[in-house]
Amino acid sequence: MARHERNQRWQRTLRALIYVVIVVVLMILMILFFLVKNLENIQKNKTQEPKNAVEAKMPDKDV
Repeated sequence: MARHERNQRWQRTLRALIYVVIVVVLMILMILFFLVKNLENIQKNKTQEPKNAVEAKMPDKDV
């Protein structure tokens, strides 16, 4: 009977450890996903012209 209780305790501990590892891995994947998405947005914004850029044209001179 004592052996059975030890096995049950070991299985519960192992199951809890597996759940913790799964949660940690999922959190790391979420963080990496958001970082990559954020870096892509930063790179895309660098290549575009700023929205507040003013386009100045010189008037044509008739000489």
